[in-house]
Amino acid sequence: MTGAIVSMAAFAAGLGDIRYAAALTGRPAAIETPLNEPRFWLTPPVVAWDAVSKALDLLSIAGESVLLPRSGPEIEKTCLRLLSCGPVLWGPLRRDVLWKRVEGRYWAGSTHFVMVLCADDKGVVYHDPEGLPFARKKLSELIAAKTTDTLSGLVQIIPGPPISISEIRYAAIEHIRAVRKLAAARLDNGAMGLSALADALPALKLVGSMRHALDIALANRGRSIAQIRDLLEPSAPGLRLLAEYSLSCARARWALLHDSVPNLAASVRAMARSESGLDEIIGSQ
Repeated sequence: MTGAIVSMAAFAAGLGDIRYAAALTGRPAAIETPLNEPRFWLTPPVVAWDAVSKALDLLSIAGESVLLPRSGPEIEKTCLRLLSCGPVLWGPLRRDVLWKRVEGRYWAGSTHFVMVLCADDKGVVYHDPEGLPFARKKLSELIAAKTTDTLSGLVQIIPGPPISISEIRYAAIEHIRAVRKLAAARLDNGAMGLSALADALPALKLVGSMRHALDIALANRGRSIAQIRDLLEPSAPGLRLLAEYSLSCARARWALLHDSVPNLAASVRAMARSESGLDEIIGSQ
């Protein structure tokens, strides 16, 4: 969802429909797979607030940003002050509170942002990137949906200078390189984390929310690899490896669906081999 809200912000800032929005957040760049925390399997090490803030900075459309405290009357005052100057991005928000729905036990946490357009005595009007334009809620309802388990805040959207597709692509590639360099120091990140998961799978009982979490994680990684692939030139030598990576994600989901643990482990190992080649591919761009 971070890529979708960056796209929405760029459009509001006058940049039009930009490419590479998801890549600008840095979240497709790397994954962590802590074995003892299934809800964080294959999740980006870049937290949502940092991801969105960085993407807006790269596009030069970020105005004042404020991290909100966990609670207190100053939250409402801060929100109203920033909204008096124009649209703001607000997040991450808890979708289970915002939409009154149940999230899975192994839900990886909040990455949901909305664009708040204005406030009046009836509440706030906002766009939700999951398909709810011009929604209206009381300000207190959005405050109630504010996350407390991670950084959450507001950032103003300001008109941005013209920027070319090539400039956006360069900024996204450089950011992905930086994220992967920082992530490489941890043993549960990248290829090592995937290899450890593959080794552990035969002894795990993949049922209930744990199974659901892995299915969502595999789908998300396949999607993020497609976002990296979109950055490459059509003749780039790494396209084949990225295609194999995406195929391994799909095979792993198929094996999980059909309870084939040996095939699941083999597919995750194939993902690990592809993951280890990403640095060379991105470095060649």
